[in-house]
Amino acid sequence: MQTTILEPRHLDQARAIYLAAFPPDERLPAADVLEHRLLDRQVLVAREDDDDDTVLAIAVLVPHRELGADLLEYLAVDPRRRSGGVGGALLEDVVRAARDRDILAELEQPDSSPDAARRAGFYRRHAFAPAPWQGDYVMPGPRGAVPLQLWHRSERPSPADPRAFMERFYTRTYGARADAHLATVLAAVRQG
Repeated sequence: MQTTILEPRHLDQARAIYLAAFPPDERLPAADVLEHRLLDRQVLVAREDDDDDTVLAIAVLVPHRELGADLLEYLAVDPRRRSGGVGGALLEDVVRAARDRDILAELEQPDSSPDAARRAGFYRRHAFAPAPWQGDYVMPGPRGAVPLQLWHRSERPSPADPRAFMERFYTRTYGARADAHLATVLAAVRQG
């Protein structure tokens, strides 16, 4: 498998994978995410080594270099290729590319559904865990707040000032959409 930056010729396949993987209340408009209209997202695709035309999975990253972290905003595998190691291989490529930065991921509450529990298990198998400094967490979705957990993969300890980290991370990630929920997120930060 090879991981590359999304090319325009793969956009339709990436859009189909994205739309099939996430419920409407958890996704932004596909064009905004996949065509770099918001922030400086990096969209990666996984493809077979011998097939340059078929997209197997996508990963959407929001870099936060100034914080030493990247948000793995979306990771999705073509439904026909799930449970075959494609998602895990793409996730490990993302981690390798981050080098010395933490990787953060927003996941549904694991006890909210069997699919959410399965996804949490996937991330645990890849050395992710709930961020110890963040309690209740919400994503400002298109239809209101979506309760999630913030997970991370890091070799470093928690941020020295978790509240300041979360304020910068959340407002940088969500911009104006963060305003309505920032107080809730910051109230749940566990200091030290």
